[in-house]
Amino acid sequence: MDGPARQPLRRCDAETLRRADRSLKPPFQVQASSGGESAAFTAEGVLRHLPGKRLVCVGRWGDRSVVLKLFLDARRGSVHAAREARGLRACARAGLPAPGILFDGRVMPGGAPLLVLPRIPDSLDLLDVWNAQPSPALREALLEPVMDLVARMHEAGLTQSDLHLRNFLWTPAGLWVIDGAGVKGCGRGRPLARGASLNSLGLLFAQLPALADGRAESLLGRYLEGRGRRPDPGWERGLQRATRRQRRRREALVLGKVFRDCSAFLRRDTFRRVVICDRRYVAPGLEAAAGDPAGTVRGGRVLKRGNSSSVFRVDLDGRRLALKQYHIKSPMHALGRGWRAGRAARSWRNAQRLRFHGILTPTPVMLVEDRWGPWRTSAYFFSEYLEGTDVYARLHAETAAGLDVEALAVQFRDLFQRLGAAGISHRDCKISNYIVTPAGPAVIDLDGMRWHRGRRAARRALRQDCERFCRNWSDLPEVERIFRAALDDLIR
Repeated sequence: MDGPARQPLRRCDAETLRRADRSLKPPFQVQASSGGESAAFTAEGVLRHLPGKRLVCVGRWGDRSVVLKLFLDARRGSVHAAREARGLRACARAGLPAPGILFDGRVMPGGAPLLVLPRIPDSLDLLDVWNAQPSPALREALLEPVMDLVARMHEAGLTQSDLHLRNFLWTPAGLWVIDGAGVKGCGRGRPLARGASLNSLGLLFAQLPALADGRAESLLGRYLEGRGRRPDPGWERGLQRATRRQRRRREALVLGKVFRDCSAFLRRDTFRRVVICDRRYVAPGLEAAAGDPAGTVRGGRVLKRGNSSSVFRVDLDGRRLALKQYHIKSPMHALGRGWRAGRAARSWRNAQRLRFHGILTPTPVMLVEDRWGPWRTSAYFFSEYLEGTDVYARLHAETAAGLDVEALAVQFRDLFQRLGAAGISHRDCKISNYIVTPAGPAVIDLDGMRWHRGRRAARRALRQDCERFCRNWSDLPEVERIFRAALDDLIR
């Protein structure tokens, strides 16, 4: 007996794809033409979708596994496609490992530009590989081939306008350059000058603060070796300045998106409520919580009750989350708070800032503000629930003798150093605002955190934070001595 008839693939033209939102689901088929040649491509999965602008899919062309890049912007799509093709071809001419272009044409009807590239076998996003490494040493080792490849690009007169780890694919045989749109040719094949080279390296290191600040010198040596040059203090000082400059620029760009609807965050506005959510966490349980945060609170387990805020543990979509509810204490409090950004919004922004700088804090998941038009009332901040040790209770318990206080003090010194380097002060350094995890101390209770633009103000705030932290141990003189010794050069 014959099986059920196979359903034909739906065919999408350019206009259908331009109108599609992020709910677009493969599989679907597109028909394209190039120089009189016509071909059909099947999209099987979405890698990236910027509605109305860009769509990147994995799919098939006959029996071949390919990547489809569709440029949907009706005005600028042709420009963006030409830039992508030009960058990939420049890499190929320079002998760099980059995917070749199998098909360069337009989706018909509608005329949206389409580039078809081979899918690299056994490839992984380099940033995912980086995040999976269990130690700083392994992460540094992963960056060494990146330095080699960037050195080859710069020596060939090429650079990436937005150099970061997602611009590379990792394979067992080596790295590949992707995102040809960001590849720029400088000097018509002549090697990059020192200033342009340092600016490019600074952009890469600015996005890896936890590693680059401590190990930049050895990685710079690897890069210079790849270019046949000797290291000198000018390169090192220049890289430090470029990294700081690029980090400030990059931080402003990242934080400028945290309250917007974009590829990373979902934003929904109604007259009575504003919801901002990390798109990676969107699921039925979280959507229900966004619609009824007060009901979610009632079903949660109380961790802390307070006059200004309360904290609950809730389980949604198989994840354990912490939910902080910010209370309106009185009509006068509502009058003073309703017209300006609230504490939940500050916690959301501050958590994103900490994560940008590689400082451990529970992952921010969702912000919900109840409103009456522009007037804010109650607010809710959802984050991942982080398991860890209550150090204060542990040091006061009978098992305190088994705790390595010296090692703990070094971990907190590293944390405060990172906060100071980022210009961040917590301003409420009670030990209850830190959770000690296997990965190190994590910062919580972020609504009072502040970013300082000037170095002098940041140093003064760092001294105050360290001094306040040490006072946590005034009833344990030996523990206080150990922490003060570890933080001494930050306090002075």
